[in-house]
Amino acid sequence: MNLDIGGRVALVTASSKGLARASAIALADEGCKVVVCARGEDALRATEKELTERTEVLALVEDVTDPAAPHRLVGATVDRFGGLDILVTNAGGPRPPSTPT
Repeated sequence: MNLDIGGRVALVTASSKGLARASAIALADEGCKVVVCARGEDALRATEKELTERTEVLALVEDVTDPAAPHRLVGATVDRFGGLDILVTNAGGPRPPSTPT
């Protein structure tokens, strides 16, 4: 598919897994520069690695349930790429229960 969005900057939140990850990959394949974030660093780095083979990427460990997270994410996106054109908002599932020690 050609959406004619090559060169634009996209931020996809909670994007290390599932549909948000697939969205980030699709945007990269369309030629967008992509910013991804997630709470879990291991899954985020795996997604970053795959995206880096396709486009310019900024991957940030961030929890979008923190009210200050959107401000930090947009600021980092603008600092790195000079602007933001596409926003895909997503929130991951609930945090896993803590394991008693």
